[in-house]
Order: sequence, then structure tokens, then C-alpha cells
Amino acid sequence: MAAQFESFISPFIIMFSVPFALTGVLAGLAVSGTALGIMSMVGLMMLFGIVVKNGIVLIDYIVLQGTGNVHYGCRRHRDGPGCVPF
Repeated sequence: MAAQFESFISPFIIMFSVPFALTGVLAGLAVSGTALGIMSMVGLMMLFGIVVKNGIVLIDYIVLQGTGNVHYGCRRHRDGPGCVPF
């Protein structure tokens, strides 16, 4: 993942988001009184995949915003350097 993001900190941000998901799942199971069974573990694996995918998309979007390649919500005005919202 470090080669994909060309950074060493981005993969750690994504990997550190997984324990927060685990904490939420365990808290939800404790509140509902449900045991950690096979179906809960399958759901947990699905949640981990979604959290990692969301982290990758979020990091990629943040990197694109930092480079200035993405301009959502505005268009360039031909007469000036500013941004004109549309």
C-alpha cells in the first residue's frame, strides 16, 4: 500500500481505522445482547472490507484535493484567477 499511495503514513491511517470499526461492532453486539457467532464474524469481515475501501477512497480524494486537480463546486472564470461557483 505504501507503493500505491507513494507515502508511508497513508497506509497506517487506513490500518488504524479498522480497530475503530471493531470497537463499534463489539459495542453493538454488547448492547443488543447478541453473541459473536459465525454470521457476526462474516459481517465483521464485510465491515472491515468496507472500512478499508472507504479509507482508500478518502485518502485518494484528500491527495487529489491537495494537488489542486479536482475542482468540484466551482468553475474557472475566463476574466480572472478566481473561482466562480455554479
